[in-house]
Formats: sequence, C-alpha cells, structure tokens
Amino acid sequence: MKGERKLLCPARRVVFAAGNGGHPLGSSPSGCDNQGDQLTTEEGAMSTASVTTPALLTAEEFAQWPNYLGIGIEVNEIYLAGPNKWRAYAALHRHVCQELKRDHPDLPIFTSFTLHGMLNETGRKREEMLTTFQEIMPYNDLVAVSFYPFIRGGTTDIDGCLRRLTEHFDISKKPYAFVEVGEPAERLRLPSSGQIIDGTPQKQAAFYATLLAFAQEHNTRFVISFLHRDYDALWEKIKRSSPEAFMVWRDCGLLDQDGKARPAYTVWKRYFEVRLAR
Repeated sequence: MKGERKLLCPARRVVFAAGNGGHPLGSSPSGCDNQGDQLTTEEGAMSTASVTTPALLTAEEFAQWPNYLGIGIEVNEIYLAGPNKWRAYAALHRHVCQELKRDHPDLPIFTSFTLHGMLNETGRKREEMLTTFQEIMPYNDLVAVSFYPFIRGGTTDIDGCLRRLTEHFDISKKPYAFVEVGEPAERLRLPSSGQIIDGTPQKQAAFYATLLAFAQEHNTRFVISFLHRDYDALWEKIKRSSPEAFMVWRDCGLLDQDGKARPAYTVWKRYFEVRLAR
C-alpha cells in the first residue's frame, strides 16, 4: 500500500453465496481492486446495501459477475457442532471449489472464519479448530477473516489477535481479506441478560487504525466494514420479532445514528486517501 498514485478504481463486487445463518443483516457491501490493492473503494466502504446473490442471473452470468466469490461464511463455527459435521462441510467445500475452478480457474474463491471465534477457544480445542480449518486452505484463494473484538471479550489487544492470525496463516502464502469487521462505539447493556458491551468511540477508532495498518503492511486484498451507520432506526422496527443478540452490532457504524462521523470514520478516510502505486 505504499506508492505515488492515489487508488482510483471502479467498485468491485464480493459475492457471498452461502453462510452459517449466523448474521441477521446479511453480508456487507465491499469494493476492492482486482489487482490486489488493499483498500475498499469508497462506494463499497460507505454503502449500507447488502450484497446478495442475484436471483435472476443464469449460472453462467452469475459466474461472470463477481471479482471474488465467498462460498461459506464463518464456517469454523461448524466445528463446534462436532467433527462429523465439519468433515461433511469440508468435503462439500472441496467439491464446490473444484467444480467452480473447473470452469472459472481465475475466479478467486474463499470461505471465511471468525478470528474472535478461534481465539475464544483455549488450549487443545483452539489448536484443533485452527488445524481443521487449515485442511480446506488449499481450496481457498484468500485467508478470509471476520473479526469483532467485542466478541473476543472486548479485547483491545488487536495487535496480539492479528499476530495470532499471521502465526497460523502466513504459511499459506495467500493474501488476507477482512470480509466483515466492526467494533461498537457506544456502551450497550442488553436488557434481558444484563450483559455489558463497553464500546467507546476511542476504542473503535483504535481498532480500525490497527487493522488498517496491518492491511497496509501485509498482502491484503480488501477490508469490509460491516456497518457504515448505526442502525438504531432499524432496530426499533425489528426488535419485537428479532433475538436480542441482534442488537449488539447496532452501534458499530462509522457514523452514529444521526449521521455524524465518528473518529473511526476519519481513520478510514485517511487510509482510503493513501496514494498507491500499481
């Protein structure tokens, strides 16, 4: 991400074709440079529309549509359901990847894992989960990561988490991609459980500063911020029919509910404005 020329690229699409059903609001929008430049385009970073598989495309049209194709979302969590379910998923992943590559060898394909989920495990269980995910890395073109530090016990040791990432995945010699990231900027108390999420604007900005510095220093294809703006208004509409847990992402926006930019937005824009060489 060093260089002389500002990155100017058209919006690109990252398509997520399948997931573990864990996210209420769908997959996030993104933009990226097809040659491996390491920031999102502003259209992708700042949009709030979901990226979804278009229902009216033929299979051939669909295959031509994305610049990257995600065929699984946060799939390491399947391992928690037991080794048999993981083996079944891994076989499915290999099959789908091989079939897609047969007709579209140049299409980058990935499935993502939760960095926080892996690090929340301890000892032998953590090592087993990391090892099992390595089994499908030959069938991934990217090391694709979801990362929410507040789900990692509210950690502020972002450098430490990212160091664990490189310790286990640099060996693959594949580019990184942060397909879904976020950190709340407000303190939240879940009404029923009483659980506290101690978000602040300063913690949010520090997270993005550390993450984007990592992306600059490593071969990183794109970074997707899950939310552009807080969804207080949406939550008021869906809270009676939605699990309370869906509330935890409400205050992860780079803008608050009134559209006011937070310090994290300034961090994001600073990296977006970096001049890049091709």
